[in-house]
Amino acid sequence: MGALLLCAVAGWLLRQAVSPTFSNGQVRMLYDPPPEIGVAWDPPVPMSVRPAQTSGTVAQLRSTSCQNSASALFNYLPAGASDGYLAQFGSASDERWGVSSTARFRTQDAARAAFDASVANLDGCQQVTLPLQYGTVVITISGAAPQTSRLGGDRVHYLISTASVGYDQISTLTGLRFGNTVSWQTRNAERGTAVTGQDADAAADALLSRMRSVARGW
Repeated sequence: MGALLLCAVAGWLLRQAVSPTFSNGQVRMLYDPPPEIGVAWDPPVPMSVRPAQTSGTVAQLRSTSCQNSASALFNYLPAGASDGYLAQFGSASDERWGVSSTARFRTQDAARAAFDASVANLDGCQQVTLPLQYGTVVITISGAAPQTSRLGGDRVHYLISTASVGYDQISTLTGLRFGNTVSWQTRNAERGTAVTGQDADAAADALLSRMRSVARGW
């Protein structure tokens, strides 16, 4: 009996480590307390659905692929998601700041499909030119193929270059599908510096570690 119980517990722990199904409360716990990435975090807030009528930058994303990338780029709750939370980290006075959001889906298959759709849309939205009051800003999105691992889910990295007269910035956008969740993290750098792939991976690894702890109830 003891051996059977031990095997059952081991099997449960393995499933939680590899393919957990998170509740709404557990998703909030991913950011309260927050992942350890060396900067301060704001309290998590529920993700909101993209408004039917948009204005400003989002309204200027003219292609279908760019429009459908808005949930990943601007941390809206993606279509098909049940709920989710986001939290800002860092500040304008820090060298690094950004936003991390995690949307929860009813099933892992639904989360995987949503992740794949976002990747396809981001890959199709390679460059956007947006009008400003004086001149334009050009946003270029480039990324590599997603990586999949049995223990780490699906992950993808993008570099986002923002260029206008007198201002240039490089940001990273990292997507992480784990269990029945899809997370997107943006990381920005102050003018004259750049965030790196190592920064992005460290933040995604910290979130993944927090996910595993929450899934196991630790």
